[in-house]
Amino acid sequence: MWGDLSYLTLMLIFAGIPAVVELVFGFHLFKSFHKGIVKTVLIFVAIIPFIDEVALVLGAWNYNPERNLRLIIISSPIETIIFALLTGLAISFAVTAWTFYEDNGKPIFRTSLHDVLHGTYAIGRRKIIKNRRNK
Repeated sequence: MWGDLSYLTLMLIFAGIPAVVELVFGFHLFKSFHKGIVKTVLIFVAIIPFIDEVALVLGAWNYNPERNLRLIIISSPIETIIFALLTGLAISFAVTAWTFYEDNGKPIFRTSLHDVLHGTYAIGRRKIIKNRRNK
């Protein structure tokens, strides 16, 4: 349908949108923990090409050259690296929020739902993050 942009388009829709939504609603929370998030994402991006290489050699899967941009990094299409980056962000955001609520003794689901619905840490608000580590 989208030719060589197929893989990139689907990846941006299904991995990019959730990461952006998490970032928008938790911006100030994640800004406070940006170093840990960056380290986690870099680990994802560094490891994925090697895991992908093993899967390709073993024949677990293959990439259709008509469906990707044909930019290869360690035998993985660039889309795989972008996917690792986006999923690393989404997972890091979720774990950071979960840990933040847990460390502060708040109920995770109820508090996170409240914060999202009220935009507590959203990008348009000025919010000081106070947790046990910053006290």
